[in-house]
Amino acid sequence: RFEVVYHVSATSEADARERTFGMCLEQTVELPEKLVRDDPFIWGTVVGKIEEFKKVEGKPDLWQAKVSYANDTTGYEFTQFLNVVFGNTSIQQGITVEDILPSEG
Repeated sequence: RFEVVYHVSATSEADARERTFGMCLEQTVELPEKLVRDDPFIWGTVVGKIEEFKKVEGKPDLWQAKVSYANDTTGYEFTQFLNVVFGNTSIQQGITVEDILPSEG
């Protein structure tokens, strides 16, 4: 799995977590949770996973989220990799990509 570090602007931690979880779905399956939660492969492998979540020091409305994605979601093509990293999330206000951490291997 590769990881992407995002900064998420929100008025509360709960809102920031909700936005991050929505991103995990949007960047991979582009479906509501209720349609994928019962499929162990899709839920356990395909949907992005929140690996770390913390407040950004000194920024009252900013959280940092590290999300991991299965390598297979990229189709092993650079353009699809960029789509998973940025995708529709890139057009949402208050979410930015801060770092990309490639998988080992």
